[in-house]
Amino acid sequence: MLESAASAVRGALKKAARAQTTTSWGQLERQLGSALPRTTRAHRVQILTLVDQATPADQACSPAWLPREIPT
Repeated sequence: MLESAASAVRGALKKAARAQTTTSWGQLERQLGSALPRTTRAHRVQILTLVDQATPADQACSPAWLPREIPT
């Protein structure tokens, strides 16, 4: 479950980065619908960690990948 959610989040964050915007966890939930099920704070951290792990070592993490708010 977390891997598929991370894939969906990664795509949404790439889209936000291309648009040069930021996003919040709430916006991600609304945008991704069932692809991002309700999660605990610990699961959200795991999802963001999986997103980061998929970033090639020679690429910096995009600022859009940093949440505008701390997931609660």
